[in-house]
Amino acid sequence: GGKSYLSQVRNQGDCGSCYVVSTIGALESRLRIKTDNKDQTKFSIQFPLSCGLYTEGCDGGYPILVGKFFNEFEILPEDCFDKYQEITGVCNINKKCNHKKKYIVSKYGYIN
Repeated sequence: GGKSYLSQVRNQGDCGSCYVVSTIGALESRLRIKTDNKDQTKFSIQFPLSCGLYTEGCDGGYPILVGKFFNEFEILPEDCFDKYQEITGVCNINKKCNHKKKYIVSKYGYIN
C-alpha cells in the first residue's frame, strides 16, 4: 500500500552494538506495523547497552538476550534515557520520564 514501517537508520559508530541497534530497529518497525504507523516511538539504544543484564555492551552480544531483557524489563523510549553515545555507559534512567505507554517484548526466541 505504499506505506513504510521502517524506523530511521542509525549508525552504531565505533561501538560493537549491532545486536542492539538491529533489535531496536526491528521492534520499532513491529510497533509501526501493529499500530499502522500511528505510534512511531523511537526506543533507546543506550538503555540496553548501559543497563542490560544479559548484554556485553559495546563488545557485541546476542539479539535474543536483548529480547530476554525487554521481556523482563520495559523498553524505554529514547527520551527516557541518555542519547546513544557509542559507549557502554552508566545505567542512569531519566527520573523525569513520564511516558504513558509501557512497551515490552511478550515473546522472544530463535527462528529456524
